[in-house]
Amino acid sequence: MRAPGGPHGRRHYGRERRARTLAYVYLGIVVLSAVPFATEVASGASGGFGFVWMILATAPLSLVTIITLDAESDAMAGVLLGAAIVVPAMVNAWVVWRIFRGPAVNADDPPAPSIR
Repeated sequence: MRAPGGPHGRRHYGRERRARTLAYVYLGIVVLSAVPFATEVASGASGGFGFVWMILATAPLSLVTIITLDAESDAMAGVLLGAAIVVPAMVNAWVVWRIFRGPAVNADDPPAPSIR
């Protein structure tokens, strides 16, 4: 009997390439939303919408993380804030991939119909 997921133990999904592309596009949007915030921090300006764009791009998980974040010490505030953005972005990208990848298929099964 063959192990699930093919001869090397890796599962294959009907629309895995498309789902991976969508997850990468999402991560690209998150990175692009971080650019205004990084320029605000580098220039010393405050009061811009750069941070808001990052939070909106990684919502809803970043909202929960920011609300529960207790950044009392100034030394750890930047590290915690970075983690509060990066971790939700990675989890959201994984969820996008899981939603759009389609069902698992065996090598013996016919290919899944493409979505057009």
